[in-house]
Amino acid sequence: MPNGTDCAAILQTEAVCVPTQWFIIDCTTSGRAAQWLRADLGNAIDYLHLTAHHDVDAAAAKATLIALRPKALHALYEAHDRRVREGTKGRLVVWVIADLAEPLGNRLLAELPLDVAQAMFWKTGTVPAVIRAAVGGDESDRVQYLKAVRDQYFSMPDFSLPYYGNHEAGRLYANEFDSTLLSPTDEELRAVVEHLVPLHVDESHFAKAHLQRHSAGGIFVIEEVMGQSLRWRKIDWLAVTAYPYFRRLWQLPQDDVLELLDYRRCPARAKDPWAALKDRQREKDWHHLDLDGAANVLLEGEEQAYRVTPGDHETRLLLVEFIARHQLHADVLRQCEVGRLEAGPDADPRWIKAQALAYHGLGDEPRAKGLLTEYRQRLQSRSDPSAQTLDEIGSIALMEGDFATALSGGSLPMIETYTG
Repeated sequence: MPNGTDCAAILQTEAVCVPTQWFIIDCTTSGRAAQWLRADLGNAIDYLHLTAHHDVDAAAAKATLIALRPKALHALYEAHDRRVREGTKGRLVVWVIADLAEPLGNRLLAELPLDVAQAMFWKTGTVPAVIRAAVGGDESDRVQYLKAVRDQYFSMPDFSLPYYGNHEAGRLYANEFDSTLLSPTDEELRAVVEHLVPLHVDESHFAKAHLQRHSAGGIFVIEEVMGQSLRWRKIDWLAVTAYPYFRRLWQLPQDDVLELLDYRRCPARAKDPWAALKDRQREKDWHHLDLDGAANVLLEGEEQAYRVTPGDHETRLLLVEFIARHQLHADVLRQCEVGRLEAGPDADPRWIKAQALAYHGLGDEPRAKGLLTEYRQRLQSRSDPSAQTLDEIGSIALMEGDFATALSGGSLPMIETYTG
């Protein structure tokens, strides 16, 4: 398995018996994919219908995407946290389903999966496996979509760079574990989804009954892990992350993606875990598709750096925490300024703390200490502070040398990075 796969949430959880979170974002106006999940009686799959509920033409599709994006991301954050509590350990697969004949669906399918992968990387440090499932549309609709997604697949740097500590301020990254499934009609895609749903349900039930969050340790031999997965897993989501082999573009009905995803389709895996993959190869480009011209749409219109929707404070705070870990202090300050301006006088105090730590990183101790004092005062002004807030007050007071407040503020948690 190539080194770049290390940041895949699927690979990092393959050696343990945990359920897979399958999150489906249905961007069709009618919400048709909901009918394909009827076999999921116990809600093993997380489903979100994402639409504007009114006609959106091509000219308004970008602005509508920006407005809808927080709804999708926040639903994913909530579902992810809930599934982690249930034992998934962050093992995540996301499908985005859209009708290419619908201008909004076409735009959402081209861009939203990148936002999903990016936000989850900021949140967890790992990247989900993503399938973009497209139905309908004529040739011009398909060309429009493929031109928009081509640069993400073949030109942009991938998440292995920031995963190994080489993030560049303002940079967007592509997901190596992201492929497109094109279906001319609903019937072909529906057949694939309806085939996978009962497999996912059975696998989830087994994993929950035999939950094992920690592996035995030692050397990680991927072939042994793949052999163990074959004994109880039903769907080979790991194949999606094997990017030298799993193609970017699958076209139904001629391409049978279930040959890889359904373990039962390849009995030879019992002797050779690579049997279903080893004779396959990912495309190096899409030159054979004759997609003339560029269609780099990621930062057009009203998009800002990092593609965070204005007012989406939860996602921007995840971004700030991410770039702070990379010690890009000036970039942190820029994002904090945006966040505080958008939120106004009632801005989340975490913006102030992030600014303080960034100034400390830049060596500006007077400004750092002043902001820490402001941060502590904001916390102390709360009428009914939680135990966690009291601990934070005590921690900040200790940093400032105010031992009386520190001792009265509660027990002392781990101090993060400020030591000035």
